[in-house]
Amino acid sequence: MDDDTLQGLLAEVYAGCPWVDLDRLLREVRDPAAPWSETSRFFFNTPGAATLAAVDPTLWLSREVERELVPGERLALGFDGSQSHDATALVGCTADGWLFPVKIIERPPKVDDWRVDRSKVQRAVEWMFENYEIVWLYADPWRWRDELEAWDARWPDRIIEVPTNSARRMPEVVDRFRTALQEGRVTHDGDDDLQRHMLNARLRKVGRDEDGRGRYTLEKAGPGRLIDACVASVLAYEAATQIGEPEPEVVPFVMYA
Repeated sequence: MDDDTLQGLLAEVYAGCPWVDLDRLLREVRDPAAPWSETSRFFFNTPGAATLAAVDPTLWLSREVERELVPGERLALGFDGSQSHDATALVGCTADGWLFPVKIIERPPKVDDWRVDRSKVQRAVEWMFENYEIVWLYADPWRWRDELEAWDARWPDRIIEVPTNSARRMPEVVDRFRTALQEGRVTHDGDDDLQRHMLNARLRKVGRDEDGRGRYTLEKAGPGRLIDACVASVLAYEAATQIGEPEPEVVPFVMYA
């Protein structure tokens, strides 16, 4: 419907609330980054899911593309690590936005005393740097700071620390990824584990921008619903957008809080 009709409906919903800025509400409803389930539930009092999927399953499935990497190809990597409870994921991304998992390590079921084998991650990172031109590696530093420092010493000026719990920076990264996926600039290799992590991810609202549009980070749908490969994919795509740039938009290694 057109804006006048939509604003008329908003005026009915918010009748008796003269302090409400209907123009601002209209901008929020029209925000393409806002999930419709949240919009309809929040602004029009319609039933909706309590959790918001970060990625539409049908859209994700439609973005599967067959592709082969070329030895020495310029790539970006995204890394989200854990110590024992969650998964650890290293995901690659080509300059044209094609995602593929390099290594995904998950805690075995019904195993209490378990720690991720960090040597497997180290070997995966080394193999990627030896066989491809890794331009940037964007990594969440939580519990992996020693490894990031060692990687930065070995491959200087290519390791970018990205704290994924940053409510200041991460919403921009998530929004850029979701928009690119919607517009077809993000594709993937169809890996089942990557898909599971991607579809487990939910959006968590962390405020609004200066135009009143929602800002979102990522969270699990529930206990055991791993999303680490999704987070690594978002970081990998963010890094891939900088391929070809002389300097990244962020400061190498020690980054924002």
